[in-house]
Formats: sequence, C-alpha cells, structure tokens
Amino acid sequence: MAVIGHHLPALIQHAPRWTDRHQADLFDLDKTFVPAVLGINARRSIDAAGMRILRRLNPVKLAAYLGHINGDDTTHAPVWPYCAALLLARPADPGGRPEFLALLSHCDGGPAAISRLLGEAERLLPRTATPENAADVEHGVELWRGVLALGLPSSAGHLHDAGNFAHTAALDHAVWLELTAQTLERTTDITNITAVARRAARYPGREAAHQILAVLVAANDPDDSAMGSFRITEIKNAGIALWQTSRPGTPGRTELGHALARHHDFLEGAVEERGGEAAPMPGPHVGRPLTPTHVRSGKSRLRAPAVAGAESSAWTPARSAWRWPATPRGR
Repeated sequence: MAVIGHHLPALIQHAPRWTDRHQADLFDLDKTFVPAVLGINARRSIDAAGMRILRRLNPVKLAAYLGHINGDDTTHAPVWPYCAALLLARPADPGGRPEFLALLSHCDGGPAAISRLLGEAERLLPRTATPENAADVEHGVELWRGVLALGLPSSAGHLHDAGNFAHTAALDHAVWLELTAQTLERTTDITNITAVARRAARYPGREAAHQILAVLVAANDPDDSAMGSFRITEIKNAGIALWQTSRPGTPGRTELGHALARHHDFLEGAVEERGGEAAPMPGPHVGRPLTPTHVRSGKSRLRAPAVAGAESSAWTPARSAWRWPATPRGR
C-alpha cells in the first residue's frame, strides 16, 4: 500500500483509466490503510503531485476524515497543509470553500479541524506584501471571513487559531483589525493572544483596535501559571499604551478605559472625558505599566516607579519591541 501511495501521483497522471477503475481501493477514506493518505503523508512539502492525490478524494469523506484525525500526532500532519492550500486556491477546492467548511462544521471534531486548517492557512500566506502576492493574501482573508460566517457557537473552537493572523505582516492592518474584532466578539479563546494585543495597540486612531483591547483586558486568562500572569500583564500594558496614545473622543476609547478601570483601581477616574479633555489621572502611579509581580500578587497598586530619567520598560509607539521590567530565570 505504501509503495502504491508513493507512486500514486504518477499513476493518476500516466494511467488514468487504471486509476479510475481502482478509485475505491486507492482513495476510499473509510479504509484502515488508504494509499491516497499514505501518498500525501510521504510528501515532504506541498507540491503538484500531492495536490493531484488530494483532488481525487471525496469532499464528504475528507471532511469526516479530518474531523476524526484532528488532535492526532504528527503521523497525519502533511494532510493539513495540503487541505489548507486547497482551501486557499481559486477556485477553492475541494467542492468549493463555503460548501466544504459547512460539511466540516457538521462533522464530529469538525470545528476543531476548521481551526487547525485556519492556522495552517495562515502559515502558508506570504510574509511580506507585494503586488504579486496580493491575491494570495486575499484568499486567506476570504477563508477567515468564511469561517466567521459559519454561525457556529462561540464554544465550538472553530476560531481558536485565528490569533495566528497577528503575525501576518502582509495582511492589511484595517482588514486584520476588522476580522480580529469580529473574532473576539465570538470568543477570546484564540492563539497568540499577546501578539494580538501588541498589534492592536499600534493603531490608536482605530475604533477596532480599542474594541479588541477592551475585550482582551476584560477577559480572564484561564491559565493560573506564571506564564498566564505574564500574558495578563502584557495585555493590560498594551491596553494602557493604546489608551494613553489615542486622542480623547476616539471611538472605543472610553470603553477601553472602563475595562482598564474595572480591573485596576489606579485607573479609576482616568476613563472619564469631560468637554473633550481627559480627566486628570489620580495618584503618582496612574497610567504606569503593570509588572508581572503586580499581577501575580493580586495587588491593586504598582511598584514604586523607577528613578526619574531612567529607561522605562513601557512599550510605546516609538518602541515596538516589548521589554519586561524583569524576566524570571527560566521563563
């Protein structure tokens, strides 16, 4: 079976009649050992030969198969980028992108498989924007929109890997902000959540950026470990940075201030805007960045500020790289 699977692309291309006669034996995903799957898993990277195999699979059975194997070890890993590549193609295969996503959404394990395909698709997108690859990026946007349009409950998990798009530099920031805000309206359980917060904080003039960080600031991290505390700290600091750099009256700014104030009493009063002017921030520590120690201890006040004139650890628009005040050894 493995030998047949390895040579299946050549059989499809050079012996189409023989391949058609043995369609069930070669491509039926109900079987324990499927030459088609063995052939795809033998490919080291996405190529035309592997695509020829995948296009011969029945979309209904492929959807059920992906739902069944999702969460397995790396034995089945090559199938995922191949399927993601087909969903990014134009015209989208297999069976059309919306139709296949709908099929997958109704399978056992389907929503989690959709999330995995979304993450795999992001990894296939260009890293930089050029006129030549603009269409490829647009296909990724269409796939993300298609997953959002499925109407599955927020707990389904189909949007979990949407956070990966925070690293897609080729994706227009306005589009990324729009789709990320729509994603977070449905669920905050997404990957790369701190990268999402950092990218949103770069756009103080955008309402969607404030919406994103208001939701993330208000959400609770289910992870009680030290890494969970670091994530909370980074998200709150990104929220503070955006609130401080945006202008009073910017849509969504007041809501972000309210989210920050509900969680930290040192920001209370800073969220009120009177006559177009921001209310004065009470106390000497208001608006200073949080520290991991502050979050882990549960205290509502910050550590004493650094000596005046010393280098600050806060992340500001002029410094896009994040720096912790102190990183515990081994983190």
